[in-house]
Parts: sequence; C-alpha cells; structure tokens
Amino acid sequence: MKGNLVKIFGIVTVLTLLNQTLTLVRASIMATQFGVSNQMDAFNMANTLMVCLINVLGASVATVFVPFLTQMQDNAEDRLIFNSYISVMSTVVGVILSGYLIVGNLYFKFSSSQSLFATMMFSISLVLALGQYVRLLTSIETAIFQTENRFGVIKVGAILATVSSLIALELAHHYLTIRLAAAMITLSYWIEWGYLSTRKKAAKFHFKWHFAIHHRGVKELLNLTGPVVLNSFIYQISLLIPTVIIRFFGTGFVSINSYANQILNIMQTLILTNILTMLYPELARTMQNDRQAGQEKLIFFIILTNTIVIPITFGAIVVGPLLIQILFQRGNFTASATNAVWQFLCFGSLSLPLVVIREFIYRAFYSLQDTKTPVKNSLLTISLQMIYVIAGAKVFGIVAVMSAPLVAAGFSVSLGLWQIKRVLPQMDAHKLMIKHSLISFLNGGIMMIVVKKCTGWLTLPPLLRLISLVIIGALLYGGLTLSCQGRYFWQYFREGKVE
Repeated sequence: MKGNLVKIFGIVTVLTLLNQTLTLVRASIMATQFGVSNQMDAFNMANTLMVCLINVLGASVATVFVPFLTQMQDNAEDRLIFNSYISVMSTVVGVILSGYLIVGNLYFKFSSSQSLFATMMFSISLVLALGQYVRLLTSIETAIFQTENRFGVIKVGAILATVSSLIALELAHHYLTIRLAAAMITLSYWIEWGYLSTRKKAAKFHFKWHFAIHHRGVKELLNLTGPVVLNSFIYQISLLIPTVIIRFFGTGFVSINSYANQILNIMQTLILTNILTMLYPELARTMQNDRQAGQEKLIFFIILTNTIVIPITFGAIVVGPLLIQILFQRGNFTASATNAVWQFLCFGSLSLPLVVIREFIYRAFYSLQDTKTPVKNSLLTISLQMIYVIAGAKVFGIVAVMSAPLVAAGFSVSLGLWQIKRVLPQMDAHKLMIKHSLISFLNGGIMMIVVKKCTGWLTLPPLLRLISLVIIGALLYGGLTLSCQGRYFWQYFREGKVE
C-alpha cells in the first residue's frame, strides 16, 4: 500500500487539479454573469437546501458502504445485501424528493405571502433536486471504485461533468439565466453518473433491484446508516441556518459566503477528499483486523494530511485577495465583493486543519461500526454553533457568522479526541500529532511571512504574480518540511513504522 500511495495520490491530485481548475472557470462565468445579486443568492440558497435534503444520504451511503464493500464476497447472500441496500436508499431519496415537490407546490399555490425571492429559490431548487438525486447514485458508484482502487475512473467522471457544464455555460453566455445555469449543472451530474455506471466493475457489483429489508445483513447496514444520515443532516443544517441568517444582513451576503466556500471546497476536494477517498478503505481494513495497527495508521494519516493542508491554509490567507481578483473580479463582481469574499475565506481556511482531524476521527468510528458517537458529537457541536451564531450575530454582526465554522470545528475536534480515547486508549500517546502540527504551523507561518514580503516586490501581471508566489511558497515550505519532518515520513514509507 505504501509503495503505491505516493503514485496514486500524485495521479489523482493531477486529475483533481485539472477538474478544480475547470470548476473555477465555471464559477468565474457565474460570477461575471450574476455577481453577488439576488439571483445568485437564490441559486446558492436553493443549492444548500437541496444538498441538505438529498445529498446527505449520498455521503452517508458512501461512508457506511465502503467498510461493507471491502469485506464483500462474491456470493448470493452478499449480492442480495448489496442490491437491497442500494434499492432502499434510492427509493428513500425518491420519496423525499417527491414530498418536497408536493409540499412546495401546495405552499406556493395557496400561500398569500409569497416573495419573488422565495418563488425564484423554489423553482431553482426543483431543477437542482434532479441533480442531487443522481449524486446519490454517483456516490454508490464512487464507493465501488474506491474499493477496487480505481481512483482515476472517479476523477475522469468528475472532469467529464465539469467540462460538459462549462461548455454549456459558455455557449449560452449571451442569454444565460440563473434557471438555465442550474439546468446545465444538473445535466452535468447525470453525465458523470452515466460515465461511471458504464465502466466495467467486478460481477458482484452488478446492480439488480431487490428489497430484502428483513435480511439481517441489510438491517445491519440500514441501522448503521441511520446515525450517519442524521450526522450528515445535522451538519447540513449547520450550513443552512447560517446561510439563512446571512440573508438578513442584505442582498449579496449569501453569494459572498458561497464564493468563499467554493474556494474552500476546491481546497478540501483537492487534498482532503482525495486523501480520505484513498485512505479510508485501508483504514477500515486495518482497524477491523488490528485495532493497534489501525490506531497507528490513523495518527499517521492525520499528520500526513495536515502537513499538506496547513500550508494551503496560510497560502489562502496571504494570496487570497489576488486569487479572488483573478477568479471573479470582472463584470458584475466588484472590488468590494473581492474583499468581502476574502474575509470569509480567511476564517474558513483556518478551520481546515481541524476539519482534517475531525473527518479522520469520524472515519475511525465508522471503521469500528460505531456510527452513533459521531452523531452525538455533531449534535453538541451544532447546538453550540447555533447558539454562537444567533447570539453572536446581535453583538458582532457578520463576523460571528464568518467565524462560526472555526469555533465549531475546534469544539468538535476537542470532543472527538476525548471520545476516541474510550476505544483507542493509547491514541497519540507520544503526542506525535501535537508535535508535527506545531512544526507544520511554524513552517507555514514562516512561508506566509516570506510570501507576503514577496507580494510587494513582484511587479508582474496578476496571474504570473500568483503563480510565482505559489511556487516560492511551495519551495520554501517543502524545504522546511524536508528538514524538520523528512526523517519521520521517510521511515514510515520505507519501513512502515511510526515513531
């Protein structure tokens, strides 16, 4: 596994970088056309709502399904469990979507207090819902390809989706409406699923409709899925409520927050999601077979990921204004919007190293078939976050909303580390996570100071200046990491040992 890790990660990162670059181009088209307008606010709120209602099941299916798929045998019983689970989850999502359609139509048919914004948001959400439904199917295909270590197939599917939507948006640039843009993005999700579903898989993964919901294995998977769905739903609610609160600060703030989140999501997808996708099956196998070895892998995976994420956090802060200017500042997107997006981006970036720890801890619990503890963690975290946002908004204004993800991530990680020690008592007994995190933060801070100085010295066009600053920062941080942590990583990759 370790011999192939760097190679696999390199290939997947290149493909992801290509896809995220295309995604940024697509976001730039949307920003140029719609800026931080009422239309864009409606689109972003509709998208957040649809993710909250539907896509939570997709994320949950992947989380619960991967440990099962890693142990799945090519026999009739396991195939029955596989098919029944997919059938049940697909049907549940269909029912949720139908219920939303019916309730929403009844409300807008009989309500007398309809606003133009709410009507527009609902109509956009109906289009986006079709895309979110198919993302459930895509998450199932992705889980299968993860267990077969075919990460390239997953990324090619994502690239096809992004390219198709990008071409469609560019062709319709002169008569683009927000509803047409939503339809094009939805169509791209169907293209991605179509590609993945036609790729060759092991015979045991061929799907047929079954509803053996009384089978013991199916019940076990569904019981595990329930808490994970609740956890995911709670997390999405934590995103939805601040979005609603932001709307009260005026037109454009929802879009500003969304643009910042797009950049953050790209950073998370490029590094964190890729690493989790590759390492989760390995963590699940090891944790199920040897808890001590799984614990060592968990610690190393956190250190490795944060060694990559921490410089990105500092980099986003120091070159954020330049990046946002290059990406979005044209057409209806103004300089004041650039500054506002950067402020949101700073707070969000600072939470990323904490998100890394939280996500790996959650997956350690999932690997041990404990899906309830992460839910308890999320419930407490979301309660704290909601209190902080609602109370803080009255005192600190928009700053409370911007800083809420950082506060929530810090509390969640503290609680998660305390919870994991009940099942892994020797978790990080040698304080390796603390030691290497401090080293990475120190190296990242030095990198940020140097890059900030170079920002004033370089008199290049914006894009060339950004590329130069990224190269300077990468070389400096890479050299510092090699000097301070090179021996630790070399020993693990060469010998499979953790100090």
